[in-house]
Amino acid sequence: MNLLQQGFALLQSQQAAACGEQVTYQRGNVSKVLTAVLSSFLFRLDDAMGARVEHSDMDFIVARSDLEGAGLWPPERDDLVTRTFNGSPQVYRVHPFDRNERPYRAVEDGGRVRVHTKLDSGSA
Repeated sequence: MNLLQQGFALLQSQQAAACGEQVTYQRGNVSKVLTAVLSSFLFRLDDAMGARVEHSDMDFIVARSDLEGAGLWPPERDDLVTRTFNGSPQVYRVHPFDRNERPYRAVEDGGRVRVHTKLDSGSA
């Protein structure tokens, strides 16, 4: 591993502590408070009418082991992620970009996943 790769690995290992916030991940009656790094994601889909670009309202980058330990692996459509913003809860619904896609993607470091969500209309 060269010096640049070592630096990148160090930054990734510290990202959750430096940039993360506490969220609650929930499926049915099972929930887990975990640290997530917030992000968004642009995704290109090609369909019969041509290409279109989709985006998630919010992506939550979380440790796969946190979800596994709570019995919440893999992320499923309609799971809920709640975060507090300016003192108010915001609820996001796990949602894939396309019905044939998974609602998550692995992050390059292999230990984290990017969970795609849409803001739940009842929480805005």
